[in-house]
Amino acid sequence: MINVTFYKHPKAGKQVQIDNKYILLYYYLSDRRSIDFLQETIEELESIQKEEKTFEEIYTFNIVDINWSAGEFECDKNTAYFISNHPDKEPSFEMPLQELIDIEKRWLDFLKN
Repeated sequence: MINVTFYKHPKAGKQVQIDNKYILLYYYLSDRRSIDFLQETIEELESIQKEEKTFEEIYTFNIVDINWSAGEFECDKNTAYFISNHPDKEPSFEMPLQELIDIEKRWLDFLKN
């Protein structure tokens, strides 16, 4: 399980802290600060997980760009893939899709409060 900490910075506001080997996840979550957008993302991922829709049906370009053009996000019903455009700086990795959904739900709760 990836250790993700949410905290409130006195000047920068609500932030994510994560190990540098998962920096693409940090960028991905940072792109999702809007409560409505984050809720929509969670619903889309749950739809993929339940096999109601495929990744390709939801994301017509078949990729999701990660902040700063650092990489791309893709997933299937079981696995989330974070694919780096700069592997020397930001490593690629994969994680269980359910773990990503759980992290996003925690992020959503944190943003709401």
